Amino acid sequence: MKINGSDSTEIIKKRLISISTNDEPGFKSDSCEIVLDDFDDAIALPQSGAKIEVSLGYKETGIIKIGDYFLKEVSVEGPRQVMHIRAHAINNSLRSQISDSFGGTIGELVEKIATSQGLKPAVAQEFANIKLDNIEQFGESSLNLLTRIASQHGAVAKPSNGFLVFAPYMRASSVSGLALPSHTIYLS
Repeated sequence: MKINGSDSTEIIKKRLISISTNDEPGFKSDSCEIVLDDFDDAIALPQSGAKIEVSLGYKETGIIKIGDYFLKEVSVEGPRQVMHIRAHAINNSLRSQISDSFGGTIGELVEKIATSQGLKPAVAQEFANIKLDNIEQFGESSLNLLTRIASQHGAVAKPSNGFLVFAPYMRASSVSGLALPSHTIYLS
């Protein structure tokens, strides 16, 4: 796990109580919660809005990156000093209300917003060249603007793993159109 690019893996491995990530469908923000044992105050509190890169796995199968999250809340509770870190995939600046106007394509708008947020744009080809006629943004967040445009076109817009994604809603395919792998889960 990295916090603002600094590798915190060793202390996290020693102090980890639990970690959970939620990959939310559609317009909801993906989230992560990390619970750590900080009995001796050895873990520095992350700064508000810190970028947290989460990777999970096993020695035998390897570690894979789950996603990037931005710190929303940190709390320390109890006499054993249990630290709860809650984070979301949406950077707070994506939620900041701004006023702007835009004329161009959906692909160009996603690229403009993604670049301003330090994200990479990922737009499904079927939406990339759709022309937008003078879109006005008055006291509205960039994420809300993209969500509004996405809902008009049967799409979803959300940050995910360092990308700002604009893709078909509820379709099991990547932005490039390839089918996502499926796995069968057997319950006993």
